[in-house]
Amino acid sequence: MDRIRKILGVSAILLLSLFFCPVHADAANPAQASRLQAQQAETLQLQGRHPQAVDAYRRALALAREGNDPAWQAMLMGQLGGALLLAGEPDEAGGILREGISIARELNDAGLQAALTNNLAHLHKGQGNMEVALSLFRKSFVLAERAGNDALLAKTSLSAV
Repeated sequence: MDRIRKILGVSAILLLSLFFCPVHADAANPAQASRLQAQQAETLQLQGRHPQAVDAYRRALALAREGNDPAWQAMLMGQLGGALLLAGEPDEAGGILREGISIARELNDAGLQAALTNNLAHLHKGQGNMEVALSLFRKSFVLAERAGNDALLAKTSLSAV
């Protein structure tokens, strides 16, 4: 029941935001439009509408590329990778996650690298590639430790269990 209330609440907020602030409202500000599109994707994902969430994340990523914010692009790649995985597209999810990891590495953002590497480890774990998954979990833990992010460190250390 709580999950239904949460979905309905998020859906109502999304509908109001789309009415008052349509995603296409400010073509001059692709970064803002990208964030609104990502919010829509999150709502779709909460509703279990994974193919629609993937489409919304793809639109958000395209807008983020226009806005030239590589950190936001890499973050969206992590979210898109997760949505693709839920939509049954693990191969594409892996490619997107690797691209995000590459961007995070170029930015020297250990926290973002850790989160994306952890997501990639989960993908391999789900496919039964346990040696690869364990190696990636270890790498994500080291990156999270380097980033000094305790929450991320806890997440990466518990993921391998």
